[in-house]
This record gives sequence, structure tokens and C-alpha cells, in this order.
Amino acid sequence: MSFSRNANVIVYALLIILGSAVICGCQPKKKDDSISTSTNRYLYIQSGGCFAPTGLTASNASKTVSRINLTTGVLDKTVIDYTANLTDTPVAIADIDSDNMYILIENTGGRRIEVVNKTTGVTSSIYFMNTTALNAVVRTLTFGSDGSFLISKSSAVERFTSSKARLPSSATTFLSAPVAPCATSTNAITATAFMNNGNILYAHSFSSASTNNRIGITTGSAAAASTCVQGTASPNTAAFPTAMVYLSSINQLLVAYSSSTLAQNYIWQYGINESTGAITPAASAAYSNPAVINGPTAMAYDSTTGIIYIANGTTVMANSIEAFTYDSTAKTLTRIGTVPFSSPTVNHNCINSMFIGN
Repeated sequence: MSFSRNANVIVYALLIILGSAVICGCQPKKKDDSISTSTNRYLYIQSGGCFAPTGLTASNASKTVSRINLTTGVLDKTVIDYTANLTDTPVAIADIDSDNMYILIENTGGRRIEVVNKTTGVTSSIYFMNTTALNAVVRTLTFGSDGSFLISKSSAVERFTSSKARLPSSATTFLSAPVAPCATSTNAITATAFMNNGNILYAHSFSSASTNNRIGITTGSAAAASTCVQGTASPNTAAFPTAMVYLSSINQLLVAYSSSTLAQNYIWQYGINESTGAITPAASAAYSNPAVINGPTAMAYDSTTGIIYIANGTTVMANSIEAFTYDSTAKTLTRIGTVPFSSPTVNHNCINSMFIGN
């Protein structure tokens, strides 16, 4: 009787030990998977076409598209270099999938969107070309969830369907002459973003006049050419909006402002009411330190980590990339670390767009 009871105790103890070994044996695998996922994600950057407002000069672009290790901030590789193509300059990039990306090319004789392999740097196809619509210097490229896309140019914003048809018609520009309080936003659209309700946010930088230096919302319908849902001037006429990130899940907009006035280099936060179209600016800057952000030209949001990346692209400061966390309640950005996330290289010059991808 005593032997049987002791045997049961021994068996039970062995089962516990074996079970613990199995559980512990699983944990390293989960950790390895996490590390693998992290190291397969990069910050992709493009050098060329960045906007430097009055009084500032953009750094000389290297005309490259590169990727940066998200863990170390180190430039991992140059994906493609357009230096040999004397008339081509990459001005914007967008993600496709794990293998490919879109690159918007400025070339007076052949403005286009290419599909480029992220690993080999080989251009597999010309995704889009329309000489009628792309008749001025192209600046930005933004894709919507429905596959339609926006291309801003020096005089307007063009929109195309997922099948590449021009909207609202083959002979009509999508956004060209919005009325007040968006007017007169027809010269330098530096950033665009799709809203959840189909409307479109855009930033306009042209001169220090309050009518030309602002954030606007236009409809996503065929009436966008002259429609203004709402518009608001920059916090200061010397501050030029150069890039934006729209956090659509919480309807908050972060806008980077660049200026030759030191104190006007900052990031501002806006609340966006998609139902009414109201744009509500925060009472103060989300981040303001010209020793860190001065002449910003591009922003990117990592939806996985919540980190926001901001690039300096003018000659007033080394073209580093900074990383920030964002407090949506306090409406403030906090710099991660005490040094830039990614230190300057020639590939960092004049970054006009960035995205997080595999």
C-alpha cells in the first residue's frame, strides 16, 4: 500500500518535470520567430525631389532608393541607384508586397511609376505612364485601400483608379482650383493622404501668404477639382507644411513644418472630424526642437510599433532620420534616444518619402 502510494508520487513528479521541459522548450522558438519578423522589416527611403521652402535649400539628392535596418538604424543596402540615368530622379516610393515596390520617377521626357524588386533592384515593369496627366513636375505618390492612387505635381493633384484610368475623366485634373478656405492651393502639393470616408487630406506649400500655405480637405468625388471641405492655415506664415502622417484609426493628423525661421521647424497635431470635415489644430506643437528637427521633408508611420520616423532633408542640418513615440492623448511626440535613429549618409540626402515594409 505504501509502495503504491510512493510510486504514484514519483510518477506525478516526473510528469510535472517533463511538462515543464516541454513548455520551456517552446519558449525559445517563439522568441526566435519574433526576432526573425523584426529583422525582416525595413524603413525604405528615397533620395530626391524633396521640398525646401523659401529661404532653405534642399540637400543634393543621391537619386537612390535604399533600406534601413529597423533595429539598428543602419543603412542596410541601396536597392536601386538612378545616378546613371541622367534625366531620371526618384521622387516618391510606395510598398507593394514583400518582393516589390513602386517608384515614382520625375523625368520631363518620361514621368512614370516603375515596379522595382526590393532584393535585386531590377525594374520589372512600367506600372504607369500618362503624359497628358503628368504634364508638370511630380512630387508625391499615395495609394488608397481601393487601389486608386494620387500623384501630386507642381500645379495640381491627379487621381487614378486601380485600373489606371484618370479621374474624374481622361481630360480633367482631379484637384486644381479649390475654393476658399483651401484657396489658393494649386502650386506645390507636398503631401496627400486618404481619409476613411473617401475624402482626401493634402498639404500645400507655396509662399508665406496664409492663403497659400495650409492644410486642406477635398472630396474624393468627381467634384474635387474646385471643392474645399475645409482648410486651415499653417501655425505661422513662415512655417511650410512638407510632410504628413494621418493616423486614421484615431482621426489625428501629424504635419511636419519646415522653415528658414529656426523656431518654426516643428511637428503639429490636428484633430480631424471626418463627419463634419472640421480640422482642429492643437494648442501647441507636438514636437519642437530645431537641434533635432530642422528642415524636415518626410515622415513615415510604423503601424506595428507605433513609431513615427521623420527625416531632415535640407542643408541647414545633417540629413538624419529621427524616431519618435506618439502620445495621442497629450498630442505630443517623444524622441527615442539621444542621438538620431539613422545617421546621415549620401543616401539620406533630400528624402521625400519613406515607408515601412518587408
